[in-house]
Amino acid sequence: MATSPAQIFIWENGFYRKVAIGLALLVLAGFALFNLAGLTDVRLMPRSTHLHGIVMGSWLLLFVVQNFLGAGRDLSLHRKLGWFGAALAVLAVITAWNTGIVTTALNRAPPVFYTPYFLALNFVQPVFFATFVAFAIVLRKRTDWHRRLMLGAIIIVAEPAIGRLAIMASVPALDGPEAAIPILSAKQWIIPLIEMSVQLLIVAFIAWRDARARGSVHPAIKVIAVAVPAFYAALWLLAGVAPFADYAFGLKGSAL
Repeated sequence: MATSPAQIFIWENGFYRKVAIGLALLVLAGFALFNLAGLTDVRLMPRSTHLHGIVMGSWLLLFVVQNFLGAGRDLSLHRKLGWFGAALAVLAVITAWNTGIVTTALNRAPPVFYTPYFLALNFVQPVFFATFVAFAIVLRKRTDWHRRLMLGAIIIVAEPAIGRLAIMASVPALDGPEAAIPILSAKQWIIPLIEMSVQLLIVAFIAWRDARARGSVHPAIKVIAVAVPAFYAALWLLAGVAPFADYAFGLKGSAL
């Protein structure tokens, strides 16, 4: 356990930089392996999906870079790039909403997701992501809160990558796609449950390391631990709202 504020700061710089790199690699691996396995065809994706991928990929890269710059490498550049990151976050929200609408309209949503749930996912997740980023910016002068809230943002947006990895693991475990897809489609709570469990395990690991280094879990980590299940609750609640569900079903297969 660190014994002084200076030691805690040094430990946090190293630990959270490693976590940032690890989460970035997890997200990249989820999408890359899913594509390499032939479970989706990048060439058939609409432009909105490609645009959102470029924006989020850029934000992800910047997130990792900022963890190095913010650790004392170049604080001045870190602050300047932070505002660029804020602009990217806004663009990420807009492109995510548009991608959800277009993907639903083109009937390209994964069959393992209930249509209103999938559309709600593309609406609610960007809001949670943006909320974490916004509060991280507000508390940017409080490094301990800032770095953890930014971590909360990436834990939230790690969901689609974890989902893809969960599907890839479930298909062979359930004796191939012919058997797996009907099961996952009929029990659509399975993939979200796996996603939430993995995200909470990541938060639990960070909390454990936090407690060892600081003597207690930082309040920001507790906020993330509450936000993850709240995120999934918000998804199901929105998906269950009749006007929203009607909109999602009406949008499905429509021509924009």
